[in-house]
Amino acid sequence: MTGEAQEEPETAGREPAGPADEAMTGGRSACPDDELVEVQGFIDEPDGRHPVARGPLVIRGWAYEASSAVSTVDLSLDGRRLGRAGIGRPRPDVAAYLGDGDAELSGFELTTDLSGLDAVGATALLRTHVTLLSGARRQLPPVALMIEGQKPAHIPPAAEPSRRTLRPSPTGRWSRRGSVRVLWFARSLDRGGSQLRLCELINYLSNTGGFESTVAAPGDGPLRRALEASGAAVRAVPSPSMADLEAYDAEVAEMASSAADSFDIVVGTTLTCFRAIEVAERLGLPSVWRIGEAERVRTVVRWLYGDLDPGVEERSEQAFTAASVVLFNSYASLRTCRRAGFEGCWAVLRTGVDITGARAYLAANDRDATRRALGVAPGQRLLVLAATIWPVKGQALLVSALGQLEVGGRGLACALVGHAHPDYAGAISRFVDRHSLETVKILPFCEDMRPWWCAADVAVCASETESLPSSILEAMSFGVPVLASRVGDLPSIVQPGVTGWLCDPADVASMLACLEEVSSASDSDLRALGGSAARRVAEDHDSADVLGRTAELIALVARGSQPGWLGVQV
Repeated sequence: MTGEAQEEPETAGREPAGPADEAMTGGRSACPDDELVEVQGFIDEPDGRHPVARGPLVIRGWAYEASSAVSTVDLSLDGRRLGRAGIGRPRPDVAAYLGDGDAELSGFELTTDLSGLDAVGATALLRTHVTLLSGARRQLPPVALMIEGQKPAHIPPAAEPSRRTLRPSPTGRWSRRGSVRVLWFARSLDRGGSQLRLCELINYLSNTGGFESTVAAPGDGPLRRALEASGAAVRAVPSPSMADLEAYDAEVAEMASSAADSFDIVVGTTLTCFRAIEVAERLGLPSVWRIGEAERVRTVVRWLYGDLDPGVEERSEQAFTAASVVLFNSYASLRTCRRAGFEGCWAVLRTGVDITGARAYLAANDRDATRRALGVAPGQRLLVLAATIWPVKGQALLVSALGQLEVGGRGLACALVGHAHPDYAGAISRFVDRHSLETVKILPFCEDMRPWWCAADVAVCASETESLPSSILEAMSFGVPVLASRVGDLPSIVQPGVTGWLCDPADVASMLACLEEVSSASDSDLRALGGSAARRVAEDHDSADVLGRTAELIALVARGSQPGWLGVQV
């Protein structure tokens, strides 16, 4: 975090420069009324000292102005827009240096790809464009990058050549046994969205009959008991070696050896479960790969595991054509793969929620009593954001916007519900305390969100990236209107003025404008929006239909067939 004159690195980036440093001063606006407003900040990574490859690039830095909150951070390279950075990353080092607690959430981050650059070996200027809530625009000191050519190493195919036709499990084992033996690969056994969907599906298959389930997952977790209660066996497997191709190959070989002659089909349940498809290839089994993320593998791996070996990344790309069927839960996920140039046998089956159960719960529970039990004061307008509390989900952006509203005077209350990443949740909690946002609560993961949806006035999704979050669909099934970022498939179900509000991702001003509309809407407006939301989600997202189609798909693919709807984007 230093100007070019400083040379000594430290673990948190470069040492923050002093406010008097010339490099700390952002560009000035031509507007006389904000001439004295300066934005402090730096690009920490890349630092310009080392060449960067024409490929994936992570850009990190910070930007802060005490008199006006940062609304957006955009990055460009020699005039070519790279994208809008995610904001609100914890930077306690910046807060400590500036002596300003609010600077703790000043970090930004963008993952981009330089593969499309025409110039190779050229020097290019990486610029950071900061827009404040006041409307003032500034630039941080640019970083000169040397762009290298990148020669990708040839990675040999993992197993036999990729297939494009469905085939049954070997020797007709499925028909002899009369049930489908499914090997599921889960990312973990925690209560993340994909893991909860897996548990729901296995429970459905158990109640339906005709399926035997074994779940392979790294380590242990709270969902083990629920899976075993549904009749599934649980096997511990190593966490994937994403940064080491040789270790990755050894893990896949070992898992395939231990699963030989035991299963009829293999199912990967998240984007990072691509090794499930390779295990299926080695066993000669059909496979289904369900993808619920709208990002490239390299991005999700960086979030969850860290570095990604180029060879392991190529294995993940081979999985798209090797899988018997790739099943996306959103069109956004499908578009991500198409833009990357991947091919395969693909279908879209969007996430479902329990429509009947939501209606029954609302009929059986008094809303006012539920709100009292949750500590919601009479007359408060309750916003609920249910998601893992980590930077990509945008809780810091929402809280920053709420801090501009004087929420107490507006009658707004907010519950952030989910598993917390301690550094991030701690920074948000300290922001809430400094700004006396007494009606903003950070709450732990809640296994049963039905009381919250019964009590909520608005559901919020402030994410920087999403596919199609089930929490939002569930809220809509309870008649709750939605304030959501324009990401993933959310714009297809959240229609401004009909089912809720849409804001731009990673944009405090846009979120603030929507919150002002939420606070000024009448109770009858909210009821009308909520009624439309419930009808909208009931049309296309009933879990009874989604679970039935998924079970049909798995059974038919295990036989070497496929359902008639597979060629139709459902």
